[in-house]
Amino acid sequence: MTGPVTPQAGPAPRFLRMDRITNRIVMLTVGATLVPILAAGFLAYAQTRRAVTERIDEDLRSVSSLTARELDYWLRSQSYQIGVFASSFEVSQNLARVGTRAPSADDARARLTDYLSSVSRRMDFYSELMVLDAEGLLVTSSDPGRRALPPELVFDRPLRGAGTELGEPHAGPEGTYRAPLLEPILAPGGAGRLGTLVAQLDLARLSEILGAFKEGAAGRVLLLREGGTVLTTSDATLEPAASFDPADLATLIAAGEGVAERRDAEGRARLSTLARVPQSDWVVVAEVGRRDAYAPLVRARNLTAAAMAGLILLVGGMVHVLGVILIRPLDRLTAGAAEVAAGNLSVGLPPGGRGEVGYLTEVFNEMVRRLRAGRDELDAANLELRERNAELALLSVTDGLTGLLNHRRGMEVLSEELDREARSGGPLSVLMIDVDHFKQYNDSWGHPEGDAVLKGVARALQQATRGVDGVVRYGGEEFMVVLPDCDAEGAMEAGTRILERLSREPFTGGPVTLSAGAAVYPSHGTEAHELVRAADEALYTAKRNGRNRVVLAEGAGLPVGSRYRAEMVGTRAATPA
Repeated sequence: MTGPVTPQAGPAPRFLRMDRITNRIVMLTVGATLVPILAAGFLAYAQTRRAVTERIDEDLRSVSSLTARELDYWLRSQSYQIGVFASSFEVSQNLARVGTRAPSADDARARLTDYLSSVSRRMDFYSELMVLDAEGLLVTSSDPGRRALPPELVFDRPLRGAGTELGEPHAGPEGTYRAPLLEPILAPGGAGRLGTLVAQLDLARLSEILGAFKEGAAGRVLLLREGGTVLTTSDATLEPAASFDPADLATLIAAGEGVAERRDAEGRARLSTLARVPQSDWVVVAEVGRRDAYAPLVRARNLTAAAMAGLILLVGGMVHVLGVILIRPLDRLTAGAAEVAAGNLSVGLPPGGRGEVGYLTEVFNEMVRRLRAGRDELDAANLELRERNAELALLSVTDGLTGLLNHRRGMEVLSEELDREARSGGPLSVLMIDVDHFKQYNDSWGHPEGDAVLKGVARALQQATRGVDGVVRYGGEEFMVVLPDCDAEGAMEAGTRILERLSREPFTGGPVTLSAGAAVYPSHGTEAHELVRAADEALYTAKRNGRNRVVLAEGAGLPVGSRYRAEMVGTRAATPA
């Protein structure tokens, strides 16, 4: 009789069976690599953390010191500029006249106001310019609505300083801070102090300077007074009028050039450092959130841990699969594929022998050869296309016969210059020029000679004008010259130079003359078509008055004492005196 049958345990899963050589190799590999990898990872993390900390400290100190130096340079620049404006003859002369009871005092005040308004428009950092008399009372301001000094600028002592003074910052009506910069206005010849020029510096504009140096997207830079008032920041989400904790500021001051940790109003830890702005009671604080600063380190740590785990699993899984014979050709294929992915198509792998790896090597080499040939063809096609596009772009804006700007591009240039002059307030002139008796010349000498005349006129126009002037073939035998920053007298001089230069140009049919009309912005119009029409009317007046001359359009006289005597359209042409 047989005894009871003892149940036998089933076979262990294949990946747990230690009698398999593959699993033994895996366990040995994992055990041999796990300890050194963990030790190396720990040491690498400690060294990386120390390096990251040192980099953060260095970057924050660099940001704060660079910003402080930039602000110091900015203050010096503003002091220099306000000194230049205060020493202007326009300011001192008119302020001296305002202090008199002469009938011209009101005119002097108006001129002084216009000058301040002009300077304020041109200087972005000035929110307002004011002129005070010797007693510190308001004379005039760039703000037409200003009738009295703002309370923060009412001085309880006479202003007697000999140099530029930086006043106490104060909050403006928009909630942003302003700082008055005071410069003495001396009488011509240094005979005494007439008053003070006050420039209200808009400190909100300093956000651009602060933002230029801040440490990445997570960092921010603050400009503070030593009492803790935040004047402006590089962070648009932070209210400039917010107060900086005085205890934190004292900690930063005590740290000197070192980095200290503080907690902001939301309780977030920040790493901060401080630098003083020379010649002021301003300080610069550069800071970055601790979590943001160390976020790359945390990510690197997590990635390293994941990579270690993955590496251990990969080594264990690949040991029993890959052999040396297979790994080496595959490594070559991988490296070659990486080179191709990076754009290097000069890769060529040695033959991989027989079998699948050898076949893959041959296919890879053939693929690279075809990619290289295709890229060469594409590069050649792109080069030809760029050359054709450049030719088309040139043809679209130039006249094919003379090489000058064509009518369409010429009107665009005129409109662009008008926009620029409208912003800068400068003059601009336009010359409309027509070849005298050109049809008769064509009929007498033929169209080829007529084309030669047009080319010669274009050559004379280019040689007699400046590089910034726009020379245009307006149509047929008519030309246009756009003269930026050129008033009426300059336009007449330019027209005279053109006529004189053309007189030296040899033509088969004898001398060729021009008739020209000049118009000036804004006297004759503020739009392109208005200036062209005014210059065209002056051109026809030149034709009626005998040709070979330049006529200024009606409505803008030349300065007194000019060597040109130009009468308006409808009388006679302008000629050199």
